[in-house]
Amino acid sequence: MSSPPPTRGWFAPRPPTVAIEVTSRRVTVASLAGVSGRRTVAAYASEPLPAGVVQPSLADPNIASVEAVTTSLAKALDSAGLRGARRTALVVPDAVARVTFVTLAEVPARPAELESVLRWQVRKSVPFPIDDARIGHVVAHRDAGGVTFGVVVARRAVVAEYEAVT
Repeated sequence: MSSPPPTRGWFAPRPPTVAIEVTSRRVTVASLAGVSGRRTVAAYASEPLPAGVVQPSLADPNIASVEAVTTSLAKALDSAGLRGARRTALVVPDAVARVTFVTLAEVPARPAELESVLRWQVRKSVPFPIDDARIGHVVAHRDAGGVTFGVVVARRAVVAEYEAVT
């Protein structure tokens, strides 16, 4: 009798295999292929953007022409043979987000409480109301003094601009 297949990973989300990067000068797409540990770039393409179409900023609008970015993205996807890719990662310019490290002596048990505490801690580090922010976090370090989180903060409206072109 054979043993049942392992269940590890059945419910874990699969990471995207296609990445879309938007910078002030170009849109680039790339896809990976292969098995874990031995990934290779399977497809890649890059298309230029007209000057001034994307101006990365933490607080101000970033994309002056969604149509221009969408057109360049479509060309890059077509060139790489990736049109219709479903699971993609979006890579935005560094200036779009702020990264802060927050150490907590006690970590709230509920995720909503943790997010609330992290928002409170980073509110003064961004030039817009924290209620307008999307945040993400990851445990960076644990020791006897507490848990240090890497917290990424971006303005909700700015993130929506980039998501609108993908």
